[in-house]
Amino acid sequence: VLLRGDHQLSETKLAGLLGVSEVRTAHPEEIRQWFGADPGSLGPVGVTKMRILADEALQGRKNMVCGANKDDYHLLNVTPEEDFKAEWADLRQVAAGDTEIETGAPLEIVKSVEIGHIFKLGYKYSQSMGLRVLNEAGEEVTPIMGSYGI
Repeated sequence: VLLRGDHQLSETKLAGLLGVSEVRTAHPEEIRQWFGADPGSLGPVGVTKMRILADEALQGRKNMVCGANKDDYHLLNVTPEEDFKAEWADLRQVAAGDTEIETGAPLEIVKSVEIGHIFKLGYKYSQSMGLRVLNEAGEEVTPIMGSYGI
């Protein structure tokens, strides 16, 4: 996953793109096994055995600096689509000053508190418990479950 150095990954966006419920940061020993280098020296150039996902904020950028997949080495003048191929997606967290999509107004980040949440549980629990209800036609069906909290 590639991001600008001043941007933060949105794990929610990445999980959605990958079609999984959650993602986690790779452990340093996993990174060393896969790349042969420590996390601070990683980059996309020469990587062929895994997907490279890049944030849209990098599109059109030229002459960037990235890790060389060798400890304490970096590459200069790296340009996406010339030096590596990537799948492009919106992967970063929004930040203060980003523009709102519909109006173009700058976003402001404010501290907030969650006062409620809703989860769609689907059929997972209703099927495992053998739960059945009658629908409008009087037929037995397995209900879709949800959960909410305040």
